[in-house]
Formats: sequence, C-alpha cells, structure tokens
Amino acid sequence: MKAYKGFDKDLKCRDFQFEVGKEYTEEKAEMCKCGFHACLYPLDCFSYYPPANSRYCLVEINDIVESKTQDDTKVCGKNIQILKELSLTELTLAAVDYVLDKNDKKMIKSSTGNRASSSSTGNRASSSSTGNRASSSSTGDMASSSSTGDRASSSSTGYMASSSSTGDMASSSSTGDRASSSSTGYMASSSSTGNRASSSSTGDMASSSSTGDMASSSSTGDRASSSSTGSRASSSSTGDMASSSSTGDMASSSSTGNRASSSVSGIGSVAISIGYQSRAKACLGSAICVVERGAWNGKTFPLIGIKSAIVDGETLKADTFYTLKGGEFVEVEDD
Repeated sequence: MKAYKGFDKDLKCRDFQFEVGKEYTEEKAEMCKCGFHACLYPLDCFSYYPPANSRYCLVEINDIVESKTQDDTKVCGKNIQILKELSLTELTLAAVDYVLDKNDKKMIKSSTGNRASSSSTGNRASSSSTGNRASSSSTGDMASSSSTGDRASSSSTGYMASSSSTGDMASSSSTGDRASSSSTGYMASSSSTGNRASSSSTGDMASSSSTGDMASSSSTGDRASSSSTGSRASSSSTGDMASSSSTGDMASSSSTGNRASSSVSGIGSVAISIGYQSRAKACLGSAICVVERGAWNGKTFPLIGIKSAIVDGETLKADTFYTLKGGEFVEVEDD
C-alpha cells in the first residue's frame, strides 16, 4: 500500500534510522508501540512531524495490522519500503491528488478552458480548473483546490485543506490548520495560514508566505522571497538575490543563493546565509551564520570561511545585516 511517512531532519523516526531505497521488516506491529507507521493522506504527516524541521517520503507499507480513527489516516504495518523523498511541493501535490481520488465524483467541480472558473463548497470537496486565467476555489474540511494555467489562481479554505496552482503568474492560497499551499510558475505566489501549515513557491520572482506555529515556507527562484511567521517556524529561500525571513521564537531562516539575505526576529532563532556576497541579520539573543566565498573559478564560488555568532548588541548589532569578509563580520546596508 502506498503511503507517506514523516521523519526528523536525519531521516529518523523514533530513533530508528531509515534510508531511501531500503526495505525494513519487523515481526510485530502495534499502533504507536512497534512496527512501522505511515499516513495515507500526505498532510496527516504534519500531526507527527511538523514541516519546520522534518522530512517526508513516499513509502510502500505492507502487512497492515491496524488503522487509526476516521479523523486520521495513520496505518501500522510489519513491512515498509522507503521509495522516494518528497519536497513540500511534492507532498502538497500528493495531497491534492489524494482528495481528488477519494472524493465522490458528484462532489468534484471541474472547469476547463480559458477564463474558466470552478468552485466547490463542502466537507472533503474538491475543485479543479484548467486554463489560462482560470480560477479554482474549494471551501470545506479536507477540501482540495487545483488550478493549472497562466495567471490562474487556486484557493482552499478548511482544516487539512490543500491548494495547488501551476502556471506563470499563478497564485495559491490555503487557510486552515495543517493546510498546505503550493504554487509553481514565474512570478507565482503561495500563501498558507494555519498551525503546522506549509507553503511552497517555485519560480523566479516567486513569493511564499506561511503563518502559523511550526509552519514552513519555501521559495525557489531568482529574486524569490520566503516568509514564515510563528513559533518554531522555518523559512527557506533558494535563488540569487532571494530573501528569507522568519518571525517567531525558535524559528529558522535559511537563504541559499548569491547576494541573498536571511533574517530572523524571534528569540532563540537562527538566520543562515551561505551564498556569494550574501548576508544575514537577527534580533538580540538570536544568531547568524554567514559564509565567505571567493571569486568565480569557472565551476563555483569557492568557500573561504564560515562564521556564526549570537547577536549580543555589542559585537554584533541587533536587526543589522552582516556579511563575512576576511573572516570577520562586516556590517552592510539594509536595502
């Protein structure tokens, strides 16, 4: 049976080390005690492994001995195979597919064509719209909304809802606890609001925003931006001149790309920036980590050094961007 499993950052679950591509078997299996566990609905994984510091995989779980209640799709089995690691975007799209596959066909509203629209209201409802400038909206618990096409938009409101929009200048919005939002396309935007929510946007000049405790936001593309608000939230931005911002206690912000920036504004948080001429800033009591790279050598910007420190208000100023030059932190302007 195909299912989805969450792990910690080291691909461990309850101190058991897993590897992608490997198969594991145990003699006994009992829910929450022994054996292997996974979820049929992808976003149920967030209940056990919040997206801020977790990893997720597509798995094959067999010899099922027990399933959880109707409020959760967790299953327990004696045999499991770790098939493939999934990004938040892939997990979100899998959630959309799950809802579409499981829903009664009468509850599915689909619209295909330019400037088309599709709206579905009801628990476990789904809405799909395909076409340029199309829109899709789904409201209800465990609802799903998918829109594919240039300038398309997708909105899903409800607990455990998911929203996916694919197309240039597309937008995707999902509101609800354990909700997920994914937008793929140039100048696309993705927004997810709710505890343990996740937001992923892929495309140059894309933006991704996630609000909620243990929320996660990821944006990939040049000049992209990623913002995550909430305790233990995480924000990641990949691309040249991209920006990553995380607001909330014990949050993390990571920016990968040349001349990118990373910032945090919560107690006990960390801002990491590892690209060429990149920068990071943090509030008082939080930390920054910045690398120094040399000039392009034909293959890469070679790593020269790396340095991290806690912002104390004296050696490092609060809410001030720093880069690394000659192995020392150097203050840079806040554009």
